Parts: sequence; C-alpha cells; structure tokens
Amino acid sequence: MTGGGPEGDALATFRERMYRSYTTTHAGVQDGRVEGYAVRKRIVPMLPRDLGAQIVDIGCGQGNTVRALHEAGYANACGVDISPEQVARAHAMGVRNVICQDFTSYLAERAGRLDAVLATDVLEHCTKLEVLELFGAVREALRPGGVFIARIPNGASPFVGRIQFGDFTHETSFTSRSLGQISKVTGFAESTCVDTGPVPHGLLSGVRFLLWKLVALGLKAALVVETGEPRGHLVGQTVILRAVR
Repeated sequence: MTGGGPEGDALATFRERMYRSYTTTHAGVQDGRVEGYAVRKRIVPMLPRDLGAQIVDIGCGQGNTVRALHEAGYANACGVDISPEQVARAHAMGVRNVICQDFTSYLAERAGRLDAVLATDVLEHCTKLEVLELFGAVREALRPGGVFIARIPNGASPFVGRIQFGDFTHETSFTSRSLGQISKVTGFAESTCVDTGPVPHGLLSGVRFLLWKLVALGLKAALVVETGEPRGHLVGQTVILRAVR
C-alpha cells in the first residue's frame, strides 16, 4: 500500500523489518478462545446470515477470527496477512484458508465478489492516505449491500494510549466521527460504530463486564457534562465499525 519515492521506500523497508518477526517481537502467541468469544458476540451478528457468504479477514494475523468464523458455520471465510510469521503460526494452529499476501492486491483480484470484509486491528497500521485507499479497495471488492467490519483503537477513549502507542507499527488514530467521515468520503452508503469492552464468558469476565459498565457510565456522564451532548459517546479502548456498500 505504500506509495513511491524515498518516503514510500523507507516506509516499506520499515514495515518489512517490523512485520517479518511480528509474532516474536510483539504479538506473541494469542489465546484464540478469547478472540473466538469476541467474534461470536460482536462480529457474527453484523455478518450476512447466509453461511455460504464470501468473507475475508484482511490482516488476519494468527487466524483466530477466521477459525471462529469457521466454527460459527461460515465455511468460506478466509484470511490474508502480510507477515509470514503470523501466517505460519495460523497454519501451525490448524487454521485453514489463510494465505500470505498484501491485502490490497488480494482485494483487487476480487472486485465485486465479496459479501464481507473484516479488518481486526488493521486500520491503525495505515497512514491516512492508505486508509482512504483501503476503504476504496474494500468498497470495490464488495458486492452491493456487502459489509466492511473493522475493529479500531478508539481515539476518544481516555485509555487509547495503551493500544495506540503500545505497538510501534501504529500510524493513525480514529474516532467514531472520523470513521463515519471516511466511510462517506469513500462512497459507503451507511456506517455505524459500537463500543466494546470485556466479553462475558465466565464468572470473572462477567464481573469485569459489569464493573466496566459502571466505569463507562461515569465516563460518558463526564462527557455529557463537558460537551452538552447526551448521546453518541463511545469510551472503550476499541470500537467496531460496520459500513455498508
């Protein structure tokens, strides 16, 4: 996705250096069970109901989302990632339909053929210009009525720095308002953002979920006082965008 010229070459070199060992230097071996809970709770309800839908997870990492989609019945779900180490890890974990490829070329090869494109923790790795290019590429790859679903660090959260600055490859920060702006500029028909937080899947996570609801309520109340706007405040560390072509 990088452009030409010295700056583009330098960025490409930086990314090649950072991503070739991304698992061992940053991501580690992820717990697919936790990601699976989040996918089933938050992502699956946003997807087309047709289990035969053509779905791709771009920047799929170790393939945990792809595996969760397979378990949910979406047999055609696949993943693409630029990091050979991440893809190798996905294969070692038995996740099928994951390939190592630049996702922009992958999308270009499938114009108008996809029902859903997912991007979990991807957009923040792009420059602003690349974000516009990515949204455009996703829109062109989707069928009419297809959906783009992305999870992104929430720039409006008081805790955003933990994620946004916790990875040296992150380039850009977003809010629900800027995501809506980008969606409109790149031709999506509609878009919405929802907050995230702990996903309850047991006693401890259930307690965390309830406590977070109380904390979030206080943060939202403070924003209402400060802004005078009673609605639309998202305060979790990440948000999920759903944009419809």
